[in-house]
Formats: sequence, structure tokens, C-alpha cells
Amino acid sequence: MVDPSGERFFIAGPVLRQPVPHPPHCHDPQRIELTPNKVIAPVGCEVVMLAGVCGSDGYLLARQPVEWMLAPGGVGEFITVGRRSSLDWLVGFNSEEPHKVDNTYATGTTSSSYLCLNRGTPTPSDDLPVDKGQAWVAITSPVEGVSYLTAYAPSVKGWDSNTQTATIHWIDATFAYPPAATNPGGSRHSFTTTVTRHSTHAPVAGWRVRYEITGGPRAGFAPDGAPLIEVPTNDLGQAIAEIYQLDMQPGTNTVSIEVIRPDLVTGERFTVGRGATQKTWTAPDISLRVSGPGQGIVGDTLNYRIEVRNPGDFTAKGIVVTDLLPDGVSLISSAPQPGSTGGKLQWSLGDLQGGDTRTIDLQLRVDRPGTINHCANVTSAERLSAEHCVATTVLAPSLRISMSAPPQANVGEDVTFQTQITNGGSSALTGLVIVDRYDAGLQHASDTPKTKGTIERDLGSLAPGQTQTVAVTFRVVDAGQQCNSVEIHGSAGILGSTKACVTAVEPGAAATGEQPQLTVTKIGDKQAVLGSQAKFRIVVTNTGKVAATNLNVVDHFDPELEPKRASKGSEYDGANMTWKVPQLAPGKSIQFNVVCECQQLADNTCNRVTVTCDGDVRESAQACLAIVAASAGLQPSIAEQGNPVAVGKQTTYRVSVVNNGTTPQSQVAVSVTVPDQTTPVAGSFQGPSAGQSSGNTITFAPIPTLAAGQALNFSIGIRAVKAGSGSARVDVTSMQQPAPVSAESTTTVIP
Repeated sequence: MVDPSGERFFIAGPVLRQPVPHPPHCHDPQRIELTPNKVIAPVGCEVVMLAGVCGSDGYLLARQPVEWMLAPGGVGEFITVGRRSSLDWLVGFNSEEPHKVDNTYATGTTSSSYLCLNRGTPTPSDDLPVDKGQAWVAITSPVEGVSYLTAYAPSVKGWDSNTQTATIHWIDATFAYPPAATNPGGSRHSFTTTVTRHSTHAPVAGWRVRYEITGGPRAGFAPDGAPLIEVPTNDLGQAIAEIYQLDMQPGTNTVSIEVIRPDLVTGERFTVGRGATQKTWTAPDISLRVSGPGQGIVGDTLNYRIEVRNPGDFTAKGIVVTDLLPDGVSLISSAPQPGSTGGKLQWSLGDLQGGDTRTIDLQLRVDRPGTINHCANVTSAERLSAEHCVATTVLAPSLRISMSAPPQANVGEDVTFQTQITNGGSSALTGLVIVDRYDAGLQHASDTPKTKGTIERDLGSLAPGQTQTVAVTFRVVDAGQQCNSVEIHGSAGILGSTKACVTAVEPGAAATGEQPQLTVTKIGDKQAVLGSQAKFRIVVTNTGKVAATNLNVVDHFDPELEPKRASKGSEYDGANMTWKVPQLAPGKSIQFNVVCECQQLADNTCNRVTVTCDGDVRESAQACLAIVAASAGLQPSIAEQGNPVAVGKQTTYRVSVVNNGTTPQSQVAVSVTVPDQTTPVAGSFQGPSAGQSSGNTITFAPIPTLAAGQALNFSIGIRAVKAGSGSARVDVTSMQQPAPVSAESTTTVIP
């Protein structure tokens, strides 16, 4: 998006309208114009830069060469450079084709016609216009730093007119702003803004956060009561500012917040985030304070205290304290014990005399990284109220695990599985335990009737960056695919897991004369919207008694479908997607996934697969769907992050709701029903509104307004509980579209 001054171009969200062509003109004749000249962008995103060559008449010139250069010493690299339009070929324009010479140098030409870069997505919300007479290039960077981009126009005379340079500042950060708070007049309250790395969740120290009181009763920040204060983030990434009233009276202060990244080299500062919060002051006869740790580790049990005080001279009656636990936080213990109403913790403390204080001590478990704002509020029969929050930064232990094993072994041979465990975090991991769980076709020297199938050993501690290799040897005692799964346990529970398998065959099995038998099934979406993606799954099972060798899996697509992604190991020749599998053991299955883009409307279009192997075995299957036009109103979609999923494991559904109409939709309600083979994971529901589960259905609170062309995104965590296949469904309604619109996705749970 471009700010009103035209100075910055920040790729942080969708373009809010479809670009409209306009006459290509420029400000200064006979020079090159590069826009924007300063960019602040998150790492990993794509920034598009435009350069136009201005003619003597003040208009941009088409088919002019432009050279793009990234200065040495900076970060970033070119992704792609603007291609020549079809009109250039028709008129015989024969200069060098635009191309990327290397990651820091590219050549291009200004366009001969208006272009609209659609960014590879089916919706126009992120389209970018390129005028006639403009060239473009796309740049990215996976790390923080500065890119210095120079555009050079050889056709422009004059050294001071034929080049222009822009800077791109890449930022790796996310911000958690403080929630609104309610406190008694005359008390003090601390606002905490937390800055962490988006990629690692690690805290960021040394950045600046600017707080400014922009409305409400007279108030200021400690220590001197100024209405504006700038605070550095500490080692936990937290910038804390204390607000208090200058004149004690009820009311609400509005506080604007800016996150500023300092540049220690040049001294230049950049505002990279803006937010706001509110502070409400009530009558000074009841107060509440929540205290707790500033930092924790995923899986830790953290201690919090809620203090309720009556600073007035009269008794406050009917005191009730309410605590709505943040997502990912669960109650371990409380003194006194709370009641529970609608997912909230509540304590009825009775009457509180003037000057008295009551305390509530909590032990809470945190199960995911990030910044949690733990808030509680208190009310009385006199309608007095107060609220307070404390921010805790929760860090995730970073453990990387990998395992290797031979791909094949004969029954009666020994095989060795090697596991590598690396501590990729910034703190030591202690009390680690490795647990192997292996199939019945593997035998270990330590096996007893009680312990067969499981080996448990102490690993001790791993320092930051340290790697430890653990090997275990088994005797192969049965044919088929035999697997060993490893889990690493710590004080916070299971920190990571991995799995490796070996295909066991009977010596001389191929000489028995028996032929393998294959069963092929294919499932996929039954309907998809034009321009969207359809998912297909191929399952190949060896139902015979001997191993199938040299499998050739060939997937063919009707013209309406174009494959975009496929399982690892695929080869695409423009017509067929092919996988080659050396061997498939008896009784075992192998799966392949394909994602296709729906390019034309069709009542019935198919994806067909044929599987062959040694012994002249040939089996085939197909899956078909209808491709329909996009709805003019709300259009939902649902997709799983991992499919298939094993029993006991977790995966995530990603849900999107797009307003394809031309007018806003109000009171947009979204509900998701997950398959019977799964169960929702409490605390894992994320979206623009709160979600609550009832059985296998998760319902999100209605969204007040969804503008035309905009989208809502939700995520729901599930755990697989039994094997089989089932459909997940999303239903969406609004005041303008009361009849539910649905979308489905098939999920397979494997043993």
C-alpha cells in the first residue's frame, strides 16, 4: 500500500481497490523516475518497484531499456523482472529480452501497454497496476537489513538524470499492543507493548515504543506526568509505560502507540507499527491488580496473583472477580477455588470493607508461544468495576529431530536407526528423555514381555546449538514396512518427534512365482470455484503376498485442470505427473497428493491415475468434479494443513471467507464442523472474533462488517482420534445472505 505522501510502499496487506488505468505521465521530463523511493517491508514478502522513463513531452516512454542493480553489502535479491508484452512482438521490437542476469542485476524494458499484475491469486484485492512506459522488478529478502536498488536508463542523457536509487528496509518483527484497562481514579496502570521476532518468537530489545495521550481527562506518564513518552524495549522485548491521573476524575484516556525501529549505524528511525489502547478511570472505591511473571516457556506452570482492594471508606458489597483465561492457557490450581460460567473463572468474595484486600492465587499452564495478556476484572453490587492485565512473553523450546535408517532389509538381518537431536534455541534444555516406540516386526536385545515395543533412555541436557546422536539396533523378524518412532520428552511434555521405516522382505521372496496385487483409489473435491485450487489424493495399496517392485504412478489431467503442487518426488512433463517407487511391501500403502488450479468452467472434469509394476500389473482410478463460477456474495473455503494425519496427532484447518460482491456484508457468522474421526483442540481457535466449540462444531462470534473484496481468515486445531475418512465443512451467513453458504474438505486419518 502507498501512503498519501507517496513516500513509502509497505507490502503488509491487500490493495483495497482494483487499479484503474490512467494516462502515463511524469513530473520531470527527460529523466528516470523510480517509485517508491523508500520502502519498509516485512522479511519474506515480495516488494514490487516501478521505474518509468520520461520523455521531453512529459509523458512516459514505452520500450525503453532499464537496468536494475542491487548494491553490494546489502541484503535482498531479485525474484523476477517484468516481461515484454505481446504487443512488442507484434511490432517487431527486437532488443534483448528482459531477464534476471543474477540475483543482484537484471535488465528490463518499459511496458508498451497498461498491465495489471495479479500476483498469481484469483482475487483482485492484491493486484498492482503498471502504467504504459513503466518497467517493474520484484525483490525479496529472508533476513533483516537494507536493500539499495538503482534503476538506470541508458537512453536518458545526463549522468544526473539517468539513474535513481531507492532503499528497502526489511523488518522481522511482530507487535503485541496492550489491551484496554479499567482502574480506579487516582491509581496507576502500566501499559506493556511487546516486540518479538516474527520468525522465531524471540524478544527484540532496544527498539523504541512511543506512547501519547490523545484524549480524555488530564493524565500523564511517570515520572513527570508528560502526555508523551518514548520507552525502549527490554531484554524480554517489552516497553512498559506507567500512566496516572493529574486530576482525579472518571473518564477514558485514548493512548496512541507507535513502534519505532532505531538504526544504530545511520541513526535514522522508522515507525514500523501503529496501534492504540484506552485507559478508563472509575470511582476510587474499588481496585484490582494482576501480577505474574514477564517470561515463561511453553509447558511451564506460571504463578499469578489477583489482588482486590477497597481504597474507600465504605463497604463495597457483592464483590465478584472474573478471569477469562487467554487462548492456550489452562488452570492448574486456584486458592480459593473458582466457579466456572461459560468458560470464565469467577470468584464471589462477598462484601469488602474499606481499606481491606482479598487475594486469589492461580497456577496456570501455557501451551503455545507468543505474548499472552492475562486480564481480570472485578464488579460490585453498586456497579463499581475495575480491570487489570499483565503481559507474559512465552518462548518455545526449539528442538530439531531427524532419523535415518536403511530403506530395505531382509528378514533375519540387523538394522540400525540413528536419531540426531539439536537444540536450536537460545537456552539449555534439561531433563531430556528419548522414547523409541517400534513395530512388532522389529526386535530389540532388551525386549521383555512387559517392555517389548518401547525403549526409554535419559539424554540429560543439551546446550544451545548442541547436537547429540543416538543409535538403536533392531533384528528384523517379520516382512513388510517396519517403523520406529521417537519422542523427546522434557519438563514441558513432548518437545518433538520423528519417525523412520524400513521395508523388510523375505530372502528369495521374488523366486516364489507369486505376483503382487495392487489396489488404487483416488479421492478429491467434488466441486470447486473457477480460479481456485482443487485437491486430489491417490492411495496405492499392495494387497498381495509379495512385494511390488518398480512401481510407476502416472496421473493425467483433463484440460480444465492444471497441476500446481504435488507430493515430493513427482515429475511433470506438461501432460502427466509421474512418481516412481522402487518397492511397496505386502499390506502397505503409499499416498500421493496433487493440487490443481481450476482454469475453465466444467460440469464434469476428471483426474485419472494409472499404476503399473513388475509382473505386468496395471490398475487405475479417477476422481471428477464440477467447476463453477464464483458466488457474487460470500464465498468460503477450507483446507487442512496436514493430510493425512495419524491417530493421536494434530493438524490445523485454514478457513477463508471472501466477500466477492460489490457491497459490504454485515453480521458475518462462521461455523466449522470437523469430521467424526477428529476432535477440536481447546484453545487453538484463531480468527478476527472469538470461537467456541460444542461437540465437533466451532462457532465464531459474528463479524460486524466485511467490505467488498476483503477476506476473513480463521484457523482451528484438531486431534485425530480414530482411523477413517470424513468431511470438514464451513458454513457462513450474513444479514444480506441468510441462507448458509458452505464448503467442504475431505480429511483422512490413518492408524
